[in-house]
Amino acid sequence: TWIERYLEFFSTETLSTEDKLQLWESCFSLVRRVSISQFTTLEPLPKYLNHFDLPHITSLVISAVPLLSDFTSSTNVSKMFSSLKNLKSLKLCNTSLYTVDFLVDLVSNSSNLEYLDLSHNRLNANGFSSFNAALKENKSILHINLYSNILKGIGFGRLIDVLSEHTTIQSLDVGLNDISCEDIPSTSLKNVKNIKIKSLLLDENPLTHSTFKIFFASLPQTIRILSLNNVRMADANFAAIQEWIMRNTSLQYLNLSNNMLADNACASLKSNIVSGLFDSMVFLDISRNLIHDGLAKPLVKAIVSNRLKLKEWRVFRFHTNQLSHTEAVKLHKLLQGTHLSLIHISEPTRLL
Repeated sequence: TWIERYLEFFSTETLSTEDKLQLWESCFSLVRRVSISQFTTLEPLPKYLNHFDLPHITSLVISAVPLLSDFTSSTNVSKMFSSLKNLKSLKLCNTSLYTVDFLVDLVSNSSNLEYLDLSHNRLNANGFSSFNAALKENKSILHINLYSNILKGIGFGRLIDVLSEHTTIQSLDVGLNDISCEDIPSTSLKNVKNIKIKSLLLDENPLTHSTFKIFFASLPQTIRILSLNNVRMADANFAAIQEWIMRNTSLQYLNLSNNMLADNACASLKSNIVSGLFDSMVFLDISRNLIHDGLAKPLVKAIVSNRLKLKEWRVFRFHTNQLSHTEAVKLHKLLQGTHLSLIHISEPTRLL
C-alpha cells in the first residue's frame, strides 16, 4: 500500500515514463518483507516476485495460493527461492503443497533462515523426504511449523531422525498430522532420546496408550513447552507423562486441554505442585477434561498454599470441566489472591 501511495504522489506529468519506471524499481528494491495471499492465477507469481531485490528480502509469506505440482516442479521457481540468501522467515501456508523439493537448495545453503511455516498443506512422508536431507545440512533454522498436514507416524519418525542430529532447531509443531507411535519406525523411536528441541506441539493427533509409554519413556528433559491438546488422553495415559514430568523439573508450559483426564491426573498435578516439580511453570491448561468439584478443590488449594514458590506461574486454565458454578466461583476467588494474571475456572461469559 505504501508503494502505491508513494507512486501516486510522484506520478505527475513532469516525470517521464523512464523516470516512473526507475522510481517503481527503486521502490521494490527497498522492500524487505513480502506477503502474498489469494492470488487467482499462479503464472504471474515468479514474475511478480522477481520485481523485488530477492537477495535482500528477509520475510516472505505466501498464503491461500494453490501452488500446484506444475508450479513447484519448475526449475525457475527453485532458482527463485534459492536466490533468497537473506531470508529469515518463510511461510507457505494453505497452499495445497504435496512436496517441498523446490525448497531443498534454499534450506541446504541458507545460513539466515530461522523460521519455516508449512502449515495447512498436504505434505506426507514421501513429499517431505528430500527436504529432510536438506534439513540435516541446515544449521540456522530454529522453528518449524508443520501443523495440519498428513505426515502420520512415518513422516514424524523421519523428522525425529533429523532432530536427533540437528542441534539448532528449538521448536516443532506437528499438530493435526494423524500421528500414532505404532506407525513410527522402531529405529526412529530409539532416536527420540537424542532430540534437543525445547518446544514440542503434538495437538490433535490420535495418540494411544502405547504411544505415551513408548514415546515419553525416551523424551529428553530439554523440553520446556509441551502441548497435548485433544490427543485422546485418559487417566491411564497420564501415568507415562507423569513419569516424564518427574524427570523434567524445568517444564514451563503444559497444555493438556480437551482430553479425558480425571482423578489420577488431578492428584498427580497436585503432587507436582506440592513437591516443587512445577516451580518453573508459567502456563498450565487442563480445561475441558473430566475433573469435578471434589478433585478441583485440593488442586486449587495446593496452588494457593505454594504461591510463593510458584512465582513464575501466570496462566491457569481450568474451564469447562465438571464443576458446579458455585464451586467454580469459590475456586476463582481463592486464586485471585495469587499473582496469576489469567485465570479461567468457569467459562468467561458466566463468571468474569
